[in-house]
Amino acid sequence: MAHAITFDTLSFSKKMIKAGFTQQQAEGQAEALIEIVDDNLATKHDLSKVEASLKHDLKIEIAKIELKIEQSKNQTIKWMAIIITLATTIIGLLINFHH
Repeated sequence: MAHAITFDTLSFSKKMIKAGFTQQQAEGQAEALIEIVDDNLATKHDLSKVEASLKHDLKIEIAKIELKIEQSKNQTIKWMAIIITLATTIIGLLINFHH
C-alpha cells in the first residue's frame, strides 16, 4: 500500500524496541500508525482538490447572487417607471381638474 506521507516504520520499530516493546509489538504499532495516518491525514493533493471544488462552488454561488441582484435591479426600475407614470398621470389629472 502506498502511503500518503513518508514514514520510516523500521526506524520507528527500532525506537519502540529500545523503549522496551517486543519486535512484534513495535512492528504492530508501526503498521497501526500507518493505517491511522493514511485514513486521516490530508495530503497537499487532497487539499488542492477540496480547494478547487470550493472555488467552483463559490463561483456558482456568486453567479446566482449576481443574477438575483440583476433581477432586483430590473424590478426596481420597473416599479420606478410605474410610480413615475402614476405620479405624472395624477399631476396631469389634477392640473386638468383644477382648470
